[in-house]
Amino acid sequence: MADRVGQHFGNYRLVALLGQGGFAQVYLGQHVRFKQQAAIKVLNAHLSGQEAAHFQQEAETIAQLSHPSIVRVFDFDVQD
Repeated sequence: MADRVGQHFGNYRLVALLGQGGFAQVYLGQHVRFKQQAAIKVLNAHLSGQEAAHFQQEAETIAQLSHPSIVRVFDFDVQD
């Protein structure tokens, strides 16, 4: 697994690796304009067109949820 610290994903720069597992790494990210911090999850998988569409649908659904026990989704993207 490559260390992606310093790379940009959308409007976020990856600052530090927070944790990793078999399918993804989680980084501390900082918004390049607003300087707000967020957890950025980077998957270790190549998604087919259908899988990317399913991922987008799930992200849209989760972003609409509001509960103290659910992590809030600010943004998502599929790259490369």
